[in-house]
Amino acid sequence: MKVNATTPEPTRSGFTLLELLMVVVIISIIAALLIVAFGGVLRSADVTKVKAEFTQIESAMKKFESDYGVIPPSAIVLTEDPGTTAWDATSKTVLRRMFGNTIDWTASYDFNGDSVNTGDPALGDGRLILTSSECLLFFLGGVRSGTTFTGFSGNKEKPFASGGDNRVDPQFTFDPSRLIDEDEDGMPEYKDLASDEDIAIIFASSNNGQGYSDTDGSVAHYHQSDGSTPWNQNSFQLISAGADGAFGFDVEPNPFVVLTWSADSTVSGAEADNITNFAPGTLGQ
Repeated sequence: MKVNATTPEPTRSGFTLLELLMVVVIISIIAALLIVAFGGVLRSADVTKVKAEFTQIESAMKKFESDYGVIPPSAIVLTEDPGTTAWDATSKTVLRRMFGNTIDWTASYDFNGDSVNTGDPALGDGRLILTSSECLLFFLGGVRSGTTFTGFSGNKEKPFASGGDNRVDPQFTFDPSRLIDEDEDGMPEYKDLASDEDIAIIFASSNNGQGYSDTDGSVAHYHQSDGSTPWNQNSFQLISAGADGAFGFDVEPNPFVVLTWSADSTVSGAEADNITNFAPGTLGQ
């Protein structure tokens, strides 16, 4: 029997250039989608961490109020050397409410730990002007020794003394690696947990329900949609700049600008990823 010979088809040795390009494009699209999804997961995790920390700070504030009778202010002037500049009346009134009427206003202190009593190097007159996050650290942490906060002294005449065994423990344990000094006065601020930038958390106090300050240069804070009622009007606000490290407004505007937010408002831009202790998540959610 005669067998007809057939010519075998040539085998393919690989992908064509067009097929390779298509594979690369598909892989790139998948990678981009994964990066976006992973980024969203990380941002969500950051929001959760910040909100959890804000809850811890709120608990520390309640403990402070229980121990000292008031919520800390978000602006105060400390005087290291009363011989150079006397304590101002407003700061004395605030501190008396916390520590009593026995404070020795003639005592010298080294609040910023630079071994001299000259206060802010930029001022050089013994004063330290604390605002926002600086107040958060000072009142909840107490007197500072290096990167450690040791609370306040139990000596009612000299509550800001750094030594002695009779001490009141700090209300909150601050992470030393997150201490920054944006204005370089030696008094640290607390770095925002959500951002890689050296941006401090905003702390704005209602001054025990007496009202947030809306004067020029005051600490930024948010009002509700009516433009006049502050959020947390009887307590305080905490504001994180979020992952982008930008608040979307001047932290200490001059003149003061009213910031508004409501749960049903549309927030875009740098403010959208801000995290606060009065919004369920970010302001843009």
